[in-house]
Amino acid sequence: MSFFQKAWRLSSGVLVIAALLGVVLRLYPFYSFGLTYKHLLHTHSHVAVLGWLFAGFYLFMVWLFVPSEAQAPFRRLFYGMQWAVAGMLCTFPVQGYGPLSIPFSTLHILLSYAAIYGLVPFIGKSKQAAVLRHGSLLALAFHLLATLGTWALAIVMAKKLKHTPAYELAIKWYLHFEFQGWFFVAAFVVAAYFLLRRGITLPGWKMALFLWTFATLCGYILYPAWHGIYSPTLQMLRRAGLLAELAITFWWIWCLLPHYACTARATPHRIAMLTALATFVGRQFMVALLWQESIAMHSFAYRAAVIGFLHWMHLGIFTQVLWAWGAFLFSPRYHYFYAGFFCFLAGFLLQELDLFMQAIPLIGQKGVFLSPWWLFIAACFLTCGSSLLLFSFFSRASK
Repeated sequence: MSFFQKAWRLSSGVLVIAALLGVVLRLYPFYSFGLTYKHLLHTHSHVAVLGWLFAGFYLFMVWLFVPSEAQAPFRRLFYGMQWAVAGMLCTFPVQGYGPLSIPFSTLHILLSYAAIYGLVPFIGKSKQAAVLRHGSLLALAFHLLATLGTWALAIVMAKKLKHTPAYELAIKWYLHFEFQGWFFVAAFVVAAYFLLRRGITLPGWKMALFLWTFATLCGYILYPAWHGIYSPTLQMLRRAGLLAELAITFWWIWCLLPHYACTARATPHRIAMLTALATFVGRQFMVALLWQESIAMHSFAYRAAVIGFLHWMHLGIFTQVLWAWGAFLFSPRYHYFYAGFFCFLAGFLLQELDLFMQAIPLIGQKGVFLSPWWLFIAACFLTCGSSLLLFSFFSRASK
């Protein structure tokens, strides 16, 4: 078994741990477990984002660009970052952001810098297609940009400005450029790799990367506006970014759908990629609603919808793309994979339906949608689904 298959299973195991933490969080309306909810929430988010998404896309880039004889330092960096995640798993539930947990999160950032420093030369001299090289470099650049928010957050907390807009804006800076920048462009690279393997070219990919970069930079304008930093000129620029995102949506549908839908054989890889494409289109529909300024300016007030939007991207797009790569690495047993996949999908859809319905005035603020049992049931489905998917990657000799 290769290093990547072992590392993939480890990262998938981390996803299962994050899902279990989600089940515990959904039990808080009934039992507190003697732990602070916010501390456990920070644990859940750090483990899910860094131990699963970051690790998965990092592994893909090492697998794609670094020759096997030069992979030893990247393997050590991977295990170092996962040890940092383990440290966060143990310390965040106890104290949240504090003297024990902050060193582990800082260590992860520093190790990610070392990984990028090592990866860039291999990407630059790689013989892989230009779209893969340029996309990977752009994704890594977005990660570097996102971590500026983390350092800014440390300064804000040191100056005791936690209850000011600066604190929220630093957090949103990290989340925005990590999700819409690093993870989205990395998912683009994974999808492009599999299309190129099928002999499918991606005409216009340079313009697509440029438009996504423009849209991502403009997208951050919304968050200062939530805190009263408003300018009509900036809002026009934000809308230009929305148009760029919608153009990318149609480009991806044009590139992907004919080659993944027009086939009689439904493989795990193809199903995962089609799910990612469908949820990406759904995400873009939600983004299009922000064209209406009244919706954009008040969207922050609907916390359930914001949480649903983040999970929509995490579980519906990025996780599906990584599972598509996992299916390529392992050839999982179909019955375990499909049972896990549809169990996970049921939990995902139930969770998103409940969260978004809660955000609809006069409908979601009363009655069945406020029952915590629905989100608890959804979390159980997500945990069972991710566990079965992990088991499907253990149950057959790997490629």
